[in-house]
Amino acid sequence: MDSFLNLNQGHSFYSRAAQGQHRNSSHWHRPPNQGDWSSSEYDQDAYQPGQRGYDAGVACCRCAPPQQHHGPDPGMMFLFMQMMMSGMNPAAAFFMMGFMAGSRPPLPIGPPAHPLAPPPPPAPRHSGYAERYEPNATVAIFDSFRDSANRTTHGEQVENILMQQGLTDRDIQRFHSGERGIDPRPLRVASNPGQFHHALNGYIERSFTGLLSATSNNMETILDDPNSQIQVINQSQGISGADVTQRLMSMAGEDPQLKARLMQDLGLPPNASRRQFVEALASRVQNVSENSPAVQAETQRYQDLSAEADARGINHVIASGNNGQIASMMRNLGIEMDPSFYGNALHNEHTTSVGALNERGGPASFTAPEAEIATQGEGVLTTADGQVDLVNGTSFAAPQVAAQMARMRRRNPSLSDEEAEEVLLATANPLAGDPSQAGAGAMDPRHAQWLAQLSGQVY
Repeated sequence: MDSFLNLNQGHSFYSRAAQGQHRNSSHWHRPPNQGDWSSSEYDQDAYQPGQRGYDAGVACCRCAPPQQHHGPDPGMMFLFMQMMMSGMNPAAAFFMMGFMAGSRPPLPIGPPAHPLAPPPPPAPRHSGYAERYEPNATVAIFDSFRDSANRTTHGEQVENILMQQGLTDRDIQRFHSGERGIDPRPLRVASNPGQFHHALNGYIERSFTGLLSATSNNMETILDDPNSQIQVINQSQGISGADVTQRLMSMAGEDPQLKARLMQDLGLPPNASRRQFVEALASRVQNVSENSPAVQAETQRYQDLSAEADARGINHVIASGNNGQIASMMRNLGIEMDPSFYGNALHNEHTTSVGALNERGGPASFTAPEAEIATQGEGVLTTADGQVDLVNGTSFAAPQVAAQMARMRRRNPSLSDEEAEEVLLATANPLAGDPSQAGAGAMDPRHAQWLAQLSGQVY
C-alpha cells in the first residue's frame, strides 16, 4: 500500500497545479500547506530570467495542466505484482485493481517541463510588514529586519535612534525592505564567457531592482491602507552605481579568477592598470543601471509612487549614502563620474536626503553627494537589544531627521510635508566645505521645533 499512497501523493501535487494555485503575474508559487505568499516575497536565487520556467516562455510544472495517462499505469502494475507475490487470488487482485483505479483520477504522464523539486520553504520577506500592524503609527521604517529574533538588525538600530529622539514603539511601523547584497554565485559558476556576461549584467540589474521593487511594494501597502496614519518614512538604505562597483571590486580583490573573468568581459588586457579596471567596471555598472529595461521599469514605478506619497503628505527621508571615500579614490585615479553615480538611486524631488557630520561637526568623509541636510553620523549611540554600540554612517543620521519631522508635524498638525522639510532646511546651520555633502547645513532641532509650532502658515 505504501507505493499506492506515494503515487496518490504525487498526483495530488499535480492536481493542485492544475487548479491554478499560482500567482499569474509573476509565476511566484506558494508551497502546499504554507499559506499564500505575499507578492513581495521572492527567492533571489530562484528568480532568474530564463531559468526554472520563469520569464522564458517555459511552461512551469506547477502551472501547466497535467497531461492524462492513457496507457497502463506503472504504479498500478507494480501494486498488482505485489498482490500476486503475496499469494492473493488473481480474481480478487483484479477486483481490487479495478476498484482503486476507479476511485482516483488518472496520473499525469511523463516529466514536467522541468525537474519537479520539492516545494521550497517560504522565502524570506523582502518587503511588507516586519511586525504586527500598528494602527496609530505615524513613522514607517523601511529597512532590513531579517532574523531579528537571533541578532540585532540594521533596522532595529535605526529604530532605536528614532526612539531616542522621543518616539515610542507605537509611533513606529516596521517594514521589511530587501536584504543587503545580491547573490554572487551566478558570477562564480558561469561556465563560459557568454554566461558570465549575462550573469554580470544580471547582478548589476538586480542590485538596483531589488531595493526599488521592495520600496515600491511598501509604499503601495501604505498608500492602499485607508486607515494609515503614516506621515514620515525613514529609509536608511540605498543603492548607487558606486555601491555596486565597490562590491564587484571587493569580490575581484578576493578572487583572482573572478577578476580575470571581469577584465576579459570588460575587454581589458590581463596587464590593465587599476585605473583602467575601475573605470571600465564603473562604466559598465552605469550603462546597465541606466539602460536596463528592468531597472527603468522599477525606477518609473518607484517615481510614480514617490510622487503619490508626496501628494498624500508623506515625508520620505533617505540616507544620502556612504560613498564619499570611493568618490575621492576615483577622483585620485583621474576618473570623473556624474555625481548621481555616487548618490542614492532613491533620491528624487519627493525625498529628503540626509548626509552625515563627523564628531567635529563637519561633513563626514564618507558622506556621498546630493545631501540636502546633515546631522551627526559618526559615533552615534545605539542601544538596540540592550547592546550599546557606537555606529557610523548616513544610515544613522537619517532617522534623526525623520524623528524631527514627525515631532514637528505632531506639534503642528496643519504642517504639510513640504512645509516640514522647508522648516528643517531654513533653520539648518550652514557649513563650510562641499555643499553637496551637507546641503543646507547642520540640522538645528530646537530652532526647527520652535518654528514648526507657530500657528498658521509658516511662510
